[in-house]
Parts: sequence; C-alpha cells; structure tokens
Amino acid sequence: MPLGNPFPPRHCSLCPKGTAIDRNNERGLIDKRRRFAPGDIIASQGKPAASLFVIHEGYCTAQVEMNNKAVVSRFFLPGDIMALDAINDGRYLSTLKAATAAEICHINLSRLLETAANDPTVAASVIKFLSHDSGFMVEKLQRYANKHADAKLAAFLVEFYEMHLRIGRPETTLRLPYSREDIASYLELKIETVSRSLKALEHLGLISLHRVRTVTLHSYLGLKSLL
Repeated sequence: MPLGNPFPPRHCSLCPKGTAIDRNNERGLIDKRRRFAPGDIIASQGKPAASLFVIHEGYCTAQVEMNNKAVVSRFFLPGDIMALDAINDGRYLSTLKAATAAEICHINLSRLLETAANDPTVAASVIKFLSHDSGFMVEKLQRYANKHADAKLAAFLVEFYEMHLRIGRPETTLRLPYSREDIASYLELKIETVSRSLKALEHLGLISLHRVRTVTLHSYLGLKSLL
C-alpha cells in the first residue's frame, strides 16, 4: 500500500473533502499536494495561518503546547480537514504533525474566505465543516470525562473504529497509526496505564492484541457497554 498507510487511499480527483469545497479545483483553492514523512510538522502552533489542510492519505495528530508540554488534542485520518480553528484569528492553535507517511492537500485560506464571501455553495461547505469541528470538544468531553482507564481505552477504540466507518472502512482489525505515548497523552493517562488497560480489555475477550500496533475488535457493543 502506498506510503505505508494501513488502509488504501481513497481515490479522488483532489481530496476526499477538498472536492466538496472546490470540485476539480475549479476555483483554484487547492494550492498543492505535499508528502510528509512520519513526524514531520505540517503547521506550528502560533504561526500565521496561510492554509487549511485536507488529508488525502495517512494519519496526523494535533498537539497543543501547555506548560512546556505538548499534549495530543486530536487525531486525524484520511478525509479530515485540519486547522479549521485557524479561521478565527489567522493563527494555528495547535501543531499539526504527520503520524504516518501522508499526502496532504493545502487549501489557500485567504482565497477560500474571499470565495466564500461571493459563493453561497462554498460558504455553506465552510459553515458545515466549522460546525462539525466546533462540536468535537463537546463530543470528546462526553466520551472521556470522568471515566476510568479501561473505559477510556474502550472509548478510544470505539471512536477510532467509528471514524473509519465514516470513510467506508468497516474492518474490525485495525492497525493503530498512533504511538502509545500519543494515545496516553490524548486520554490523559500514563503510557503504562494504556498498556495495562489494553491487556485488561483483551482479558475480557473484547479485543485481541497483535504485533505492530494492531488490534482486533471482537465486540463493538461490549466495548460500548463500558462507556
């Protein structure tokens, strides 16, 4: 599979959601598509925002610098639009990094806003994506707040599986593209707690752990029952 992606790319003329904003790049909003290696920084927190980013292939993370520590605030997968929060004041609110090899389309932010001001179709697409993005933190609080470690891991696996369902990937054996350190940061747990909770879920028969960050979900409903 190209770029070491655990799932095949979604073939399209530009990007899975980029075409929804600018089909076939008729308005010239797509600047370029770039390749990134694992660990490459796509955008840096606090820097002026020139682009939004649509993942054509690969997986990425958003990290927020807090008290001299980088905290993983979000995971992204193919089709996701990143840096929508930069539209407000023109600066990136988090550092975006490639978790795997990735191909990412760059949407020129100033041209996008100019076009949206004159084109109701583009404006409607932007509003739709912003509305979905703004609801993410509420969903995250509902999913993870006040839960013990095993429940947090179950919620994470459910979230990851459901994210792939939305892009047409229903496989129950998933290769986790994120490190346990990143997962621990996202869930506000210690790395050893993540490992221990994964083992606990396996002991319950809900999952099976394999080598190279691969996990098989045996009971989606069983995992959801822990939430």
